[in-house]
Amino acid sequence: MMGSGKSVVGNKLSIDLNLPFIDTDNIIINMKKMNISKIFSLYGEKHFRTIEQKVICNAINNVPKVISTGGGLFINQYSRKLINNKSISIWLKVKIETILNRIKLFHDRPLLNNKNNYFKNISSIINKRNSIYSLAHIHINCDYLSVNSISKLIINKL
Repeated sequence: MMGSGKSVVGNKLSIDLNLPFIDTDNIIINMKKMNISKIFSLYGEKHFRTIEQKVICNAINNVPKVISTGGGLFINQYSRKLINNKSISIWLKVKIETILNRIKLFHDRPLLNNKNNYFKNISSIINKRNSIYSLAHIHINCDYLSVNSISKLIINKL
């Protein structure tokens, strides 16, 4: 989920495991030479999700690495099956209050286009996604934990 700490935790985990780190959102941003909000506004969510699926297909190979994906990637059934069959998926669970606190300073969240209704929009996204996120191999409750603690917890579960 957006604001769960996927990129920060993924980067720390890659350092702790001495593995390369890939952030699929950053790959897309570099590939398209624009931020994700701009991609959504110019081409739409469906186009973005198509690119995202191609990126994860290329990223998942037999070379060990830590991959951080966008919050919507795991929702796609094809991508989710690919991730769960060829890697170990991790759900960083956080409360809505934690998400709101983390993303309030960022204005580049394309699924939160109504900034006056963040709570309602995030609640709706969480309600739609949590049952799918629960299909991840490992679940980590991240509220009140430091990045170091989360990384150590993931390593212990691995």
